[in-house]
Amino acid sequence: MNWARVKTWAYRLGLLIGSLLFLVQIVNGVRAFNLSGFPAGYWKIGLWSLAGMGLVVGLQIVNWGLLMQSVGVRLPGRALARGYVLSSLPKYIPGSIWGYFGRSHWLNEDHGVAHGITNLANLFEIEVTLLSAAAVILLSLGLEGGSWLQVAGALILPAALLLLTQTSLRFFRRKGWFGLGGHPGLGSLKFRFLWAAVMVSGVEWLILGGVILLLLNGSVPAIRLNDLSDWMRSVQSFTLAWLGGFFTIFVPGGLGVRELALSGLLRGNFQASSEAATLVAIASRLVYSAGEALWLGVGLWLKAAATRTTQPPQ
Repeated sequence: MNWARVKTWAYRLGLLIGSLLFLVQIVNGVRAFNLSGFPAGYWKIGLWSLAGMGLVVGLQIVNWGLLMQSVGVRLPGRALARGYVLSSLPKYIPGSIWGYFGRSHWLNEDHGVAHGITNLANLFEIEVTLLSAAAVILLSLGLEGGSWLQVAGALILPAALLLLTQTSLRFFRRKGWFGLGGHPGLGSLKFRFLWAAVMVSGVEWLILGGVILLLLNGSVPAIRLNDLSDWMRSVQSFTLAWLGGFFTIFVPGGLGVRELALSGLLRGNFQASSEAATLVAIASRLVYSAGEALWLGVGLWLKAAATRTTQPPQ
């Protein structure tokens, strides 16, 4: 059996299924958004929220470049923009592993990166995401409650666990239990990029919290956009809801679970009505999907442009 051909077809099937689920998610989001009803002028808030979500997806692409550099692979920015979102579409298939498989296949086929190296970067991505999530939750609790111990914990926790990762991997490599092979010139771990990735990921959470606060302000005018306490509660609400969806591995992209959790957290943290909290939860999923769709369009355009430049003249 030709396993390379099997992997290629599995990747293409994953892209197809993931793309269809992605489109279904957008259509359902628009339908639910229209049915729920929204205040006049909410579309302006939606546009600003879309800009914020587009920035978040852009930072995710930057972060993936940092994570690849941490395992010794430097990818051009255009290559990252071309392939990152497209190769990640299979994540909308239940099971959570398909997005990682798609990314690994993309990098192997287009850039010759060994699957083992990409898989290590995938593991680093999970670690970075969870560390930054824990840090911003501690930071929000500390700033809201005036606890400098929690603020210090937000800085110390990711630093301590990153140092533990760094020390452990270096120890394993000295013992010969761990290596990076399969690609000429690769094999060095550069932990400074891992530290940078945690900081970028933390900024992503803060922007996401700002988007949620903006959407909530459109439904609950009493919410203050310039209030640090409100912003921190918004960051905390979205991060906890995202974690709930992340750990529900049989639901693609945390779909439904994340919105349900976010709605409940917004009701508890902001005393928002059930209708307003549900509207914000639905709108947040919709604008995030739209942000991904924007970057997907950019990637497809760059991919088409690269194909045209490599074709021989007729």
